[in-house]
Amino acid sequence: MQMVARTPKTITDPDELLMQLAKVRRQGYALINEELELGLLSMAVPLRDRSGRVVAAINVSAQARQTSVDHMKTTYLPKLQEAAQRISALMP
Repeated sequence: MQMVARTPKTITDPDELLMQLAKVRRQGYALINEELELGLLSMAVPLRDRSGRVVAAINVSAQARQTSVDHMKTTYLPKLQEAAQRISALMP
């Protein structure tokens, strides 16, 4: 697959991407900071079925000029994780 930079912040190096994916797995959420679109911050957490397998994700996005990465982590992440736990508890 060819890795295309959508912004100057897009990760296009395969090794760097693998390192970032490992980090996402360890921390339990993903956060992009203007990698897809300039000015866009987005955070996602997994939804798991009863066996613990990831089956989907939920996310929240915000404009970088209106919030910061730190604010996303401290304010949005706990609420997103709580919602994910509630939804996951309903999964078959």
